[in-house]
Amino acid sequence: MKKLLIFGAGCILALSMCNGKTEYIYRANYIFKNATSWDLTIRSYETNRNGIILKDSVFTIFRGGSHMLHFYFEMGIPPPLQWPEYQSIGCTIVSNGSAQVVQRRDEYLLDHGDTLYRTSSYTLLSESKRSRTYEFTFTDDFFDNAEPIPTTP
Repeated sequence: MKKLLIFGAGCILALSMCNGKTEYIYRANYIFKNATSWDLTIRSYETNRNGIILKDSVFTIFRGGSHMLHFYFEMGIPPPLQWPEYQSIGCTIVSNGSAQVVQRRDEYLLDHGDTLYRTSSYTLLSESKRSRTYEFTFTDDFFDNAEPIPTTP
């Protein structure tokens, strides 16, 4: 009887650990291509409500070049330029050396952001059940409404 109780308790424990739910990791690759007349520097960062930087990424894409960012998430395909582990405010600054474009997103206000934060702005290159690859191409037109880079005194 004691063996049967131990066996039964072991079965119940094993069944309670197997709730039938399978966890998956979803991946999105975002390729940024530079088809402009300049080398581009891109800074993308996330802050919390208090302005504390949670994640910061800076990279350069030379004329004719490209750069790929990888994002992973457990609850679906991650949107562009968003580190899913943070509920945050995002800012991306794209500079061509003389002018810059600043784009923002604010999850606290449910503002899904400007062009670079919207999947609809990207071309879908490939997809599978848990992975997608997107591409965004910077052109000279991207800088039509750019602002001058602030100078420090």
